[in-house]
Amino acid sequence: MVVADRCGLISGRDVDKSEWFDVFYGGLETAPMISECPVSLECRVIETVSLGHMSVLIGEIVDVYADEDITREEGKPTSYADMERLDPLIYCPETPTAGSVSASPQASTKAREEAGAA
Repeated sequence: MVVADRCGLISGRDVDKSEWFDVFYGGLETAPMISECPVSLECRVIETVSLGHMSVLIGEIVDVYADEDITREEGKPTSYADMERLDPLIYCPETPTAGSVSASPQASTKAREEAGAA
């Protein structure tokens, strides 16, 4: 969580953020993925759409890499990720908070109230 927060605060123009992580390459061998991430989607760029000074990349997911502890149930592989065990960090731009799937509704409400968004 600390490194993810730091990534959002420091520009990649000033610092090589890849040094903060253990990286690996998938089958396409075109983009690094972060080993510490419980789920990584390997994509092939299909189209690049220019939006003024920005570009949107449209991709096709070609492979998924997921930790076994979130894709196994009772010791057997499943075709889905257990969201409670994954416990992803969720950012909602409508409120200045980040949350978690496993956070209680009361905790989320309290965070919104503290941020003045409730």
